[in-house]
Amino acid sequence: MAAHGARGRSFLALWLWLLAAAAAADELTPPQRLLKEVSDAVLAELTANRAAFEAEPASLYALVRRQLVPHVDFARLSALALGRSWRGASEAQRGRFAAEFQQLLVRTYATGLLELRTWEIRYPAQRLAPDAVDVTVQAELLRPGAPPVPMSYRLFRDGERWRVYDVTIEGVSLASTYRTSFEEEVRQHGLDRLIDRLAEMNALRPGAGPAG
Repeated sequence: MAAHGARGRSFLALWLWLLAAAAAADELTPPQRLLKEVSDAVLAELTANRAAFEAEPASLYALVRRQLVPHVDFARLSALALGRSWRGASEAQRGRFAAEFQQLLVRTYATGLLELRTWEIRYPAQRLAPDAVDVTVQAELLRPGAPPVPMSYRLFRDGERWRVYDVTIEGVSLASTYRTSFEEEVRQHGLDRLIDRLAEMNALRPGAGPAG
């Protein structure tokens, strides 16, 4: 697929979510607090069990499914990533695509976790309207000896539950990066072929799909 560099930067934003360092919990907005809580839980497990995760990737996939997947709106992310093709897809095609896309993201995300070393993410102070349902949480990636890198997370509230549906780093959106390559492949080969190819890629590294 095209745009591997831009996609890699967007995945880095996702990976670094898990190591985010924020202000005290009572100073955070609800979406920021969610990101921090997920960060703390995953970082604790990653730190305690890094050797086991390196030896057995399937256990790392399980960690991502358990701690991260419930907080990502994969239907909304899938619709953004597939673009116009999502609107014209059947319910069966949407279901297959979302499942394979989720598995691809879990696998890529988990692999990236093991590459993390010295990073910090800072959440600037932010005010949100009490009735906001679709928000963008700003953040900054901090690295020793390097200028801050701007990042953002888009979240949607369903009832009292906030879920992430896109991330952006240095102006590059994860969803839009995938959309560029997905739309080209659908144009050339059709949606079913795209879904089949995602399934083939996922089959090469089993264990990242839904448990059970």
